Amino acid sequence: MKANHGLKAIIWDYDSTLVDTRWKNYNVTRQIIADITERKPDTFPFLSSLENYLAANSRSSSWRSVYLDVLGLTEEQTDVVGRLWTDYQRRDQTPVSFFAGTGKVLEDLHTLPHGIVSQNSRESILNALQSVGWQGYFKAILGYEEVDIRKQKPHPDGLIDCLDKIAGLTPGIVISIGDNETDIQSAINANSYFDQNHLGIRVVSIWAAYGSFAEQASWKIEPDYIARQIEEIVDIVQNI
Repeated sequence: MKANHGLKAIIWDYDSTLVDTRWKNYNVTRQIIADITERKPDTFPFLSSLENYLAANSRSSSWRSVYLDVLGLTEEQTDVVGRLWTDYQRRDQTPVSFFAGTGKVLEDLHTLPHGIVSQNSRESILNALQSVGWQGYFKAILGYEEVDIRKQKPHPDGLIDCLDKIAGLTPGIVISIGDNETDIQSAINANSYFDQNHLGIRVVSIWAAYGSFAEQASWKIEPDYIARQIEEIVDIVQNI
């Protein structure tokens, strides 16, 4: 069922969509794994270089699958990783930066309610936004702590909850922007939920290719639109 009630909200991913967190997340992951396993991070091929880390993440269906399938951690150890993430993010001093042009995009689209759904920590996201004075653009920020640890992307739960918080579950079109296949799959799964419940909501996905290190050729699904520069998002949204 296709909604025809106009645009109602924009929901963003965070990492590699709004901000470049490659080095910070890599360093945080290395420290957590070293503490949990009592092994040097370089003994894991996945953590021996930033390139290997990014490649493994781009091939994995969710953050949990990285730890379960690539590193071979147990479900319980993976739950521990999730609980430790905020504290280790807070302690790590690796700098991060928003993609150039992000502020103008947010300002150009400020009449729509914005939200963030991320597998990063809400506290880390909020701190980064506050550092540049952009927290006011976002009506809701859902980090991994706000979503059931077993219902993270590509499950649609975070997206649905965020939409409910910022615009309600009334008919209309929602824009979902993310850099990874899991973001696109989450949008598809949300559409299935909305269709099954006859809510008249349609999620349109935009792949943030400008920040992506994924190989789209290997994806089993396709985004509705592709933004190769963050500024292109404005034109895409305004033409939907």
